[in-house]
Amino acid sequence: MSGYGRLIAGLVLIGTILLLQSCATVGVNLPLPPPVLSAAPRLIPCSLDKCVVVSEKDWREVVLTLKAYCLALGGSDEICGTNDP
Repeated sequence: MSGYGRLIAGLVLIGTILLLQSCATVGVNLPLPPPVLSAAPRLIPCSLDKCVVVSEKDWREVVLTLKAYCLALGGSDEICGTNDP
């Protein structure tokens, strides 16, 4: 995975945590439970500072869960990227 891909992975993980915290405070019922990673993420040095490495299976599960959350919160297919692979 390139440095950019690792950065995106880290941002998605952070975004998931922030989304779950904000939904918990406003009482939104989410369609799926938060994803459980099969292995702990690892921080590694990269050209951007530190990057997070997660398994590809975990990455896909996080992305699909975020898309489901987006739809549950009223986002359109286009905005939530549900047509993207």
